[in-house]
Amino acid sequence: MENMKEEGYEIDFWAAQRRLEAELKAKKEAEKENKKE
Repeated sequence: MENMKEEGYEIDFWAAQRRLEAELKAKKEAEKENKKE
């Protein structure tokens, strides 16, 4: 059972990392769009 708990934590961690990366990417894209105008 301990392994299951740790695996779930790791999956949450990586999901959070991907969400953060996606947010940063979106922010950079938005800045690029703003500079174009």
